[in-house]
Amino acid sequence: GPANDDGGGGAAGYAGDYGGGLGEARYIPFDHLHLSSNRLHVTAILQRSEVASAIGLPSPQAMIELSILLGNDYTGPFLRCENWNERNEHWESLYWVVSSSEDTYDGVSHGASAADQERLPSQHELNWSDIPGIVDHVAEKVGEGMRLTSDVEGLRMAVDFSYLLYSFGDVSGFSSTIALGTNNLEEDGEQHEENE
Repeated sequence: GPANDDGGGGAAGYAGDYGGGLGEARYIPFDHLHLSSNRLHVTAILQRSEVASAIGLPSPQAMIELSILLGNDYTGPFLRCENWNERNEHWESLYWVVSSSEDTYDGVSHGASAADQERLPSQHELNWSDIPGIVDHVAEKVGEGMRLTSDVEGLRMAVDFSYLLYSFGDVSGFSSTIALGTNNLEEDGEQHEENE
């Protein structure tokens, strides 16, 4: 997310050469960064698995779904847009599908059978501002072996990009529009080739 230098609870994420495992993402809370004598001191480093466990999520993977629903840098332009009708349309386009070890996060799960799909509750049932409710919902669905996707192509690509990026996967097949975090697919004229 955007840098938060006011010490208000933001965090910087990084991944070193730790085997590339999903649970190895590490975060430095901004309020644990201190500068003294021109030296940066870090007083806390958290792992994704620790954060997930602390907020009641069943796995580090669930942090990705949570970021998607809360509106990360890539899904945020869709789920947090100013136009309430568009925001509602995007929210209603999200649904859960049974996750597979063969998911490549390039739209392959989009065609899952109806038996393997479950629509996200409406904003009246699960309000996007109810963060504890969203955490509980994500914990339940990830615990059932599900992952998110969308009927809206741009949002689906943002979701897929989020899965790959936050899992340290190869995102080179995505257009620069997704990497810039915009919901305007026509902005640079590029399309995500695997989804055409």
